[in-house]
Amino acid sequence: MRTGAFHCASSPGALRSIGEALLAAAGKARDGTECVLKAAREDPRLPYAAAVPFLHLMGVVTGAHVLARAAKAASGRPDPDGYYASKIALAQLYAAHVLPQAASYWESIRDGSEVVFQVSEAHL
Repeated sequence: MRTGAFHCASSPGALRSIGEALLAAAGKARDGTECVLKAAREDPRLPYAAAVPFLHLMGVVTGAHVLARAAKAASGRPDPDGYYASKIALAQLYAAHVLPQAASYWESIRDGSEVVFQVSEAHL
């Protein structure tokens, strides 16, 4: 995933912003994975508490990866009907409006897992 992000980030124009956003989000995904694995060694309950935000994080980043690949493939192609331009625009939209959620999912994984166990089951 990071290789594709590097290729986009080193490209000109719209692909650059897509690639830079994907690189940042891929870093959050890597950090989230490391955090969950470390937490599992400390307390086996913590990965369960982080499971939903972790899966959301991976889904958001994977979606960006797929759209970035499509945008890179569409870049520079003859485009009489605007189909390829729409692929690039969709990746830009996703990078600007959906991909920033990766940071909040990462924060929830990092800071919110232990808080889950502070609530008594009797009070749920």
